[in-house]
Amino acid sequence: MQIQLLYISVAGNTKSFVNHLVNFSRSQADNLELIPTELTTSAAEIQLTLPTIVFVPTYLDGGNGIDQGVREIMTTDLYDTLTDLPNFDNIIGIIGSGNKNFNAQYLLTARRYSLAFNAPLIDNYELRGTKTDIKRVYQTIFTLDNQPAEKTKHPVQQIYRAFNAQQQPTYLLVNHDTKWVSPLLEQLSDQQSTPSITALDQLNQLYSKQIGLLGNQHYQMHLAYEFG
Repeated sequence: MQIQLLYISVAGNTKSFVNHLVNFSRSQADNLELIPTELTTSAAEIQLTLPTIVFVPTYLDGGNGIDQGVREIMTTDLYDTLTDLPNFDNIIGIIGSGNKNFNAQYLLTARRYSLAFNAPLIDNYELRGTKTDIKRVYQTIFTLDNQPAEKTKHPVQQIYRAFNAQQQPTYLLVNHDTKWVSPLLEQLSDQQSTPSITALDQLNQLYSKQIGLLGNQHYQMHLAYEFG
């Protein structure tokens, strides 16, 4: 099985991680072949003829990642390249990276790519990653079903809710058994048998909850969900 790893690298961290990941894969006794493709100014035209995982680091314009500092910088060539493609069907996952010290900004670009290209955020690592990250990400890729985008709706086990300054709600859906979270949602749909809602005092607590589950416990972010 071949999977393309499409990435952009600004400071060399993403390139280093992808190279280590590919080298690790070559030492494994299985049929998974990872094919790295770096987006550079001199790169040939990008094609998504293979199942593809997109690696994107986080570079933003300062701020807190909630009401400011949310504009992607330095990696926009990757976004523009993907949006120019006729379809995103072969993108089977997004893997993000960044600096956890920036709190709500961590993985913000990857979370946005997940929504824009209808692909789950399947894993993440900080900065250049570690050997443990390499092994975990490889296992995540190896266990993918190799199917494009979202096909399965994921059952909701718990809902977190917080209100902004205008008293408008934002929701986070979670299943701790299967280790997935939703994007932050402004409204809920399909609300039969809705689980009980856990109220959080501030919106930044909701962001912290999502980032903690993604970044520290390596939950995946899926876009399709259903209530029991």
